Amino acid sequence: MKNKGCIGMVIALVLLIAVVVSGCNSNGNNATPAKVSLAGSVSAPGGGIAFHQPSGIKAFFARFFAADAIAASSGISSVGSGVTINLIEIDNTGAQVGDVIATTTTDASGNYLLEAPAGFIPASNYVIQAVGSISTLQSIVSGTTVNVDPYTHTTALLVTGSIAAGAGATMTQVTAADVAAVLQTTVDISANIPVASLTLSQLVAALQTEVQNSEDASAIIASLASPVGIDGIVVDSNGAPVANIEIRVRTLAESVNQAITRTDAAGTYTVRVPAGEYQLVAVNDTTTSTVASVWWTSGGGTTSQYNAEKVTVADAMITKDFTLVPGGRISGTVTAEADGSALNGVSIVLRDFMSGIGLMVMKTRGNGNYSFNVAPGTYYIVARNETIQPYATEYFSSANNGAPNRFTAQKLAIAANAIVTADMSLLAGSKIEGTVIDPLNGDVPVPGFVVRFSGPSGEALRTSLDGSYRIWLRPDAGLYTVWARGQCAKGINLSSVGTSTTITFNAPVEKITGKLVDSNGDPTGEVNISLWDASGTASTGTYLGNELSKGDGSIEIYTNPSTTVAIAFTVANGKPVGSSIYLNKTRFYDLIGSTSLIRAPISLGTVTLPLGGVLTGIVSRSSDSMPVAGARILVRNGGKDYNGGYNAFVSASTNVDGSYTVSLPRDVPFARICVVAAGFGDNKCTGLTPPGDGTWTALDDITLIDPITIQDFTL
Repeated sequence: MKNKGCIGMVIALVLLIAVVVSGCNSNGNNATPAKVSLAGSVSAPGGGIAFHQPSGIKAFFARFFAADAIAASSGISSVGSGVTINLIEIDNTGAQVGDVIATTTTDASGNYLLEAPAGFIPASNYVIQAVGSISTLQSIVSGTTVNVDPYTHTTALLVTGSIAAGAGATMTQVTAADVAAVLQTTVDISANIPVASLTLSQLVAALQTEVQNSEDASAIIASLASPVGIDGIVVDSNGAPVANIEIRVRTLAESVNQAITRTDAAGTYTVRVPAGEYQLVAVNDTTTSTVASVWWTSGGGTTSQYNAEKVTVADAMITKDFTLVPGGRISGTVTAEADGSALNGVSIVLRDFMSGIGLMVMKTRGNGNYSFNVAPGTYYIVARNETIQPYATEYFSSANNGAPNRFTAQKLAIAANAIVTADMSLLAGSKIEGTVIDPLNGDVPVPGFVVRFSGPSGEALRTSLDGSYRIWLRPDAGLYTVWARGQCAKGINLSSVGTSTTITFNAPVEKITGKLVDSNGDPTGEVNISLWDASGTASTGTYLGNELSKGDGSIEIYTNPSTTVAIAFTVANGKPVGSSIYLNKTRFYDLIGSTSLIRAPISLGTVTLPLGGVLTGIVSRSSDSMPVAGARILVRNGGKDYNGGYNAFVSASTNVDGSYTVSLPRDVPFARICVVAAGFGDNKCTGLTPPGDGTWTALDDITLIDPITIQDFTL
């Protein structure tokens, strides 16, 4: 009875204290300042490796409440209860400053609620620590919800490492948007890591290594410490601010992401980059509005990076504002056809339908989702898989459950406010990987070099900083060819699913450089530069590969130093800039065996492309008027016959709807423009009559006078 009485007195005393405290807090003049609540969850591989594990009754409740938890696609899960959570301040190296500010522990679900002192303001010089028995995970406090896991820990290490390495940089200059960008980059790149098989320390180390080996990711991290950069505001066509727009800064010459951030609720942004020349794009990947993504120009923006204006950052911040016009959305989910699992980190490339030029790239998220909001126009998309996930690169086509190449890719016509769903289910693929090496410079790897693939399906990608590359392709019947740095590997058979082929490019080569400008002297990007071995006397010789001119018009293409080459500049992007052959020739024959041929290494200097006219139209079948995809438009001069290729000028190909475009010099007579396609003859445009029992069609003696000439062909 005495015990019961004591217990009753204690309860009464507690209630009395509670009433008194409540009464004091209700008095505005005596109110205690409210503390700031921080909340989140803690996750790790295996749900708690190297963390204190609950025992006894705590273990029972932990198992009971967490039994139905589903591990995240990233391979991590809740750590359960009993993990110590500390709020601390850090310096510019990531070291703790002063005592722990506040502390708590996780509950059975791995969640926590921590009360920071009154007046506390989340900022990048504070972190939440999850303290385990031998490991500690951190997360930068960029808001009041702060989850802690290996990805946030890696982000904290990368950010503090960048700031520590920067002269005069401080953690306080790092914004919440900066932290979010680094975190998303880290999560995206985890698709290249076997997360499920790694311990906590192994995963963190692997994430750091993968980020540091990535051209884009490593540049984004390094830029955080820059003292200068770009700021501005993003509004819609009504002048209203647009939040959560991703701002990317890309290098002008290489088109590599240098920095990424997002607009805040007021539509403003600040992004830091080193002094240099860049292009700037505002990407709307949200599902809250359909305002169109746009590359910055002083005149209001453009859909293509090759038309974007140069932005120069020197020794001070500069301001670049965006106005986003109404657009439409392309969104979807990328999964594995075998089991329907979501695929993270797959590159979704948006391309202009007519020219095939890449406009922008997004990565699928952990749930396999992606989203583009784009200007009204026609596009196609490709899911390019460079991750370790064994699924093949694929072009979207709803009719065929995926297409093997751009000539069968579905045309996506986007109108203002339209929403188009483009889900893709990727087939099991086969892998081509390898390294590009420079043997003339101590066998060092060649970073950032474009490797191109052609065959049943094809794409192009850049090597990582260690010179490596990897892509998964469709195992359709047919052979692949890989081009890199003036070298070629042909006859690669991927017909067996799951095969892996390694190709190392390490031959000694030399570089041909130059700059392309139009007739006004302006740099001309996205021009296809193709090389041909023209040392023979009977034909134009062997095709040696191609590259695109960069945004600043610069050329960089490689070849065997002992090979004599002819160069063609093909414009197929709808611009009134004429295609050309080096030295303004109108056929390869003029260069064969002449002294004008190029032997590497050499600089072409500035090459001026002529004023052009755009030849465009549709190729269809005479039997049913259906479009013919993949037909070749062959432009010849100096004669109408085939003649071993002597009269070849340039060529283009039709898209899935039969459309084509090629720009030719104006006021220049061309002997013949002919169209050939598989199943319509022997693919030669010879003489004045169709060869054998084949069928082809031609347009003779044409001179482009108008800026645009529409010419349809029927086979």
